Amino acid sequence: MSKTDVNFNEDSVTAAICRDFHVGQYIVYCNGERYELGRIKALCDNGAFVAYHEGENGAKTPYDLMHPLSNEYAIKETTLGGDYFR
Repeated sequence: MSKTDVNFNEDSVTAAICRDFHVGQYIVYCNGERYELGRIKALCDNGAFVAYHEGENGAKTPYDLMHPLSNEYAIKETTLGGDYFR
């Protein structure tokens, strides 16, 4: 859907994107030529705070650069996000 469509509503598009992600979900972040594994700590209107390291801080990441992992069920234990997810 483009912004020129009569029924375009930016709020509804953002809400639809937010429904594709959830707190605790593992994602891959496309950072230019690099790809980083992260775990979502919080959702916002225009992106999510994602832990990419063992610390408890999350980096604001735009939704259009985040890709869900289809096999996240295989990750049984991780230190991403420090003690936040334990």
